[in-house]
Amino acid sequence: MEAYETEEVRSGVEMNRRDPAELSPTRLARLCGRALKLRCPQCGGRGLLKTWLRLREHCPTCGLKLDRGETDHFIGGYTVNFIGAELIVTAFLTVVVLLSWPEVPWDFITYGGAVLAIVMPVVTYPFSRVLWLAIDLAFQPPVSRDFDPTSSVEARAVHGAG
Repeated sequence: MEAYETEEVRSGVEMNRRDPAELSPTRLARLCGRALKLRCPQCGGRGLLKTWLRLREHCPTCGLKLDRGETDHFIGGYTVNFIGAELIVTAFLTVVVLLSWPEVPWDFITYGGAVLAIVMPVVTYPFSRVLWLAIDLAFQPPVSRDFDPTSSVEARAVHGAG
């Protein structure tokens, strides 16, 4: 566990007390920066992907569970992926229109835009999953149950979660 977090149990529910500094923009930027490099948001470790479309179960460096165990966790990643991919496509097509005005290649905009709208979510998928994990960690910092019990205590302590 990180130094600023304590766990209590009240009526069978685990409660976390957090220091207000943990919700700082600096911490969020650090977590998201690591995620956009496809590194573990918690420790910065590499190797989160099994394949382009599949994450490992745990970070190989710190043991953080990459799926935090909530049944609807994937919905946030899906939403980030859909919005991000379509914003990229829209921005690209807007630049093409602006740069080619008044001779806009409307066939390219129509057909190329459709192809890009299908391809971009696949290209951005792993980034969105890890980015969503970073956002989730910013608002719900990890507790001991969020780590693989077989990961080394030393590795977790080095990366601020042990």
